[in-house]
Amino acid sequence: VTYQLYKEGVAFSLPSRFKLTQGVLSMSTARKEDRGNYMIKGTNNQGFATFNFSLNVKYPAEIVNITNKLALDEGETAIFTCKFDANPVTPDIVTWSREDFDMSRTRARLEGNISYLSVTDLTREDSGTFKCAADNRIGSPDAKTTKLIVKFAPVIDKSPEISRSAGEKG
Repeated sequence: VTYQLYKEGVAFSLPSRFKLTQGVLSMSTARKEDRGNYMIKGTNNQGFATFNFSLNVKYPAEIVNITNKLALDEGETAIFTCKFDANPVTPDIVTWSREDFDMSRTRARLEGNISYLSVTDLTREDSGTFKCAADNRIGSPDAKTTKLIVKFAPVIDKSPEISRSAGEKG
């Protein structure tokens, strides 16, 4: 009997981590790229038989892309994106945070493998660094940061305690 392994319907040449001996497949270390649908086909002079199976490889969350930075005017809405790769994807996989900031003013939503953070009605005090953290409880969490710059017209502080005047001596 000869055996052939197929992945996603295509004949698959075995990496050194895989061994297919007498119809038994063994693998020394699973990697995320190994996930997929497989078929083992056994053939002899009487015909063939197949066995289909799926391999689901779990791996830690990794942030693959985050908004670089946003520079917006006061009153506008900032929308940050944080794209991740993970298996499994849990409902609470992504958390957004910022030190000394009222996050109740923000709204986060998850669509597939992208988390969006919206900050509405921007003020100059909203400028700062936001952190996106991804954690699916497999391995260590991953985190990346992005910046928000809120543009505003210059203001001259005319308060009396910082005002100075000059005059001639005399």
